[in-house]
Amino acid sequence: MKIGIDASFLARDSRGMGRVTKSLIKLMLLESSNQCYFLLPLHENDKPKIEKMYGDKTNFLQIQEADRLDVVWFPWNRIDFLPKCRRVVTIHDVAMFRYFPHNKIDSYNDRQRIRKTVSSADIIVTVSEFSKSEIMTFLDIQSERIKVIPNAVDSNFMPSAPENPIEFLNKFSEGQNYILFVGSPDKRKDLKTLLLAFDIFKKNTGLPHKLLLASTKPNIKKSNKFSRFLLKILGKRSEVDMISYIEEKMEFKKDVIWLGSVSDVELVKLYNLCSVFVFPSLYEGFGIPLLEAFSCRAPVIASDIPIFREIGGDAPYYFIPSDPEDLAEKINKVINSPHIVKLMKTRGTERLRNYSWQRSCDEYLKLFNSLR
Repeated sequence: MKIGIDASFLARDSRGMGRVTKSLIKLMLLESSNQCYFLLPLHENDKPKIEKMYGDKTNFLQIQEADRLDVVWFPWNRIDFLPKCRRVVTIHDVAMFRYFPHNKIDSYNDRQRIRKTVSSADIIVTVSEFSKSEIMTFLDIQSERIKVIPNAVDSNFMPSAPENPIEFLNKFSEGQNYILFVGSPDKRKDLKTLLLAFDIFKKNTGLPHKLLLASTKPNIKKSNKFSRFLLKILGKRSEVDMISYIEEKMEFKKDVIWLGSVSDVELVKLYNLCSVFVFPSLYEGFGIPLLEAFSCRAPVIASDIPIFREIGGDAPYYFIPSDPEDLAEKINKVINSPHIVKLMKTRGTERLRNYSWQRSCDEYLKLFNSLR
């Protein structure tokens, strides 16, 4: 069977979607005894980067030649070309129908692209039962056309403390224990609730903990013109402006440390040494950081939303979404309750048994073969 994989963003996407795709392709190429895989890059100069990832198992095909294939898998939430063969698309989430970006034109375009994509696919894969229900709700797709294949976590995420923890803490958290956040400052990640909760936690406890944000700090200068428009005309602040505004007003803003982009090696150590990992999102299609934290035996506090209940089960300590008072209380309780932390670590490890890249890869292969 000849299977094509849309590699348009493979060389450049380091977000969750990119990590998922790279992990699955790696296993698919190892399972290639009965299949022949072809990667379809958008740009010729992407090929050396992709070859570096997968070595001599890499076979390329021009997008214009995709009609020769039996099936093409589109893993990027989109179908940008229409080969005359079976098409499988992975829709990771439909957040654009719940949380609109500030630019209404972009929001409209994203929703139109998703509608066009699902209408062009023979089968839609998504990563959770929650995302399946959202696709059915917003796109009016029948259940039979949607296959749930969950994400997993890479093997480099494991219990592995730094050789010199004191040196590591000195480098990242000024030598103090810390609360960890991993993600972007997008609206749906609800970072502003965590900032407010951290200030309340510090005021109530007097503990020396830092808040480490493995995230790119919002660029307030770039958003100033739009922010002034929102504030003047609509009486609202943009998300970027709101995060900066809250941080500026915080009593303990000096204890907030923006790490920017961190390597996987550093991220594993950050999970391993944190007092607690907080995942305050209002909307996710899956939530891989949950599994990363579980794998590193980090205690997790997460917003009480359906997707986190589905993926995390009873392993996280849940708080009321967008409630900084409740989140501050939960942070304090976890940090001061070793018995709760021990139970959370055990439950997190048990939860990981439900997720495996190998099982997910096998499900994709079974699906591709069913489309012969």
